[in-house]
Amino acid sequence: MRRHHFLWGVCGLLFALSTPVLAQTAAQDKQAIIAQARAFSKAFVAKDTEKIVRFYTTDASIFPNRTKILQGHEAIRKYWSFNAQVAHLEHKLMPEKIEIVGNTAYDYGYYKGTTQRQGKPASSWQGKYVVVWKKVQGVWKMHLDIWNSVKQ
Repeated sequence: MRRHHFLWGVCGLLFALSTPVLAQTAAQDKQAIIAQARAFSKAFVAKDTEKIVRFYTTDASIFPNRTKILQGHEAIRKYWSFNAQVAHLEHKLMPEKIEIVGNTAYDYGYYKGTTQRQGKPASSWQGKYVVVWKKVQGVWKMHLDIWNSVKQ
């Protein structure tokens, strides 16, 4: 009987010791996802297609507004090929919630941006998004990415 209590005590101690580590790791993962989202926005404004593609897993799918599902780096690269006549002045993701479960996470919230077409005034836009992230070789990458606009 004592051995049974001893084992429960050891298990409890191990759980208690690991809980702060798990919480710290979750906080670090959340910050890493936020950093990836900010870097994505920066690459979007810079119109850096190759950098944008690297934010996605190799078998990622994107779900752009009013189009079919696009899958894989080649389709994502084609989608994120930018028009030279359009300047992207701002892009920002504003997460409402990031939930991490092992090596997968989901993130949802709002986005906003400002675009200027050559010779025209700047226009602002906004929308909502959901991203499913996967941790690949220690780096959080977008695996499923869906977004659509909302009226301002």
